[in-house]
Amino acid sequence: MSETQSSGAAQPLQGKSFVARELPYILLLVLAVVGIAYTSVSPDSSAAYWKVLAPVFAIVCIVSQWPRVPAGGGAKTRLIIVQLVHWGAFLFTILLVFLPGVQTTLTSVLSAQIILYLLALSTFLAGLYNVSWQLIAVGVLMALSVPAIAYLERSVLVVVVIAAAVVLVIVAYVFQRRRAAAKPPGSPSASSG
Repeated sequence: MSETQSSGAAQPLQGKSFVARELPYILLLVLAVVGIAYTSVSPDSSAAYWKVLAPVFAIVCIVSQWPRVPAGGGAKTRLIIVQLVHWGAFLFTILLVFLPGVQTTLTSVLSAQIILYLLALSTFLAGLYNVSWQLIAVGVLMALSVPAIAYLERSVLVVVVIAAAVVLVIVAYVFQRRRAAAKPPGSPSASSG
């Protein structure tokens, strides 16, 4: 009987397109990328975004795993309880990070990075609980994004300086070419330049 239940639960998942099957995980990744961008632009006000994201991640984890959990035996109730406790602990940890006493020792950028690492870890662990490679992958991608953000923030100045130098060289070259093209071929400054 459990074999027919599991094959019945697998049928709807197999009938869906790849995007429809992976939509919850794509949503988590998009929300994380938006949070990363928001944190990069405004680390101080991004704390509220991450606090709202915890229940969203919990709901997506429950809904995405619901068809995979067998009916009966309390498995679906266990899924809900485990996910609510898991994401509740994440939310509690975020609240601890933003306590005034803690904030005096952390910069807003560091706080945002800690929260992103916590979210990545929580997503990874939710994937382990549910045996979901998609959640594990989202967690790993979020964890890798933290050092990537730090690297990009440090290298932005270097990239801007290099781009400005290239633009100046191109402008000087174009200006020189136009000046040389504007002079008649027999003029003395055209043969000496």
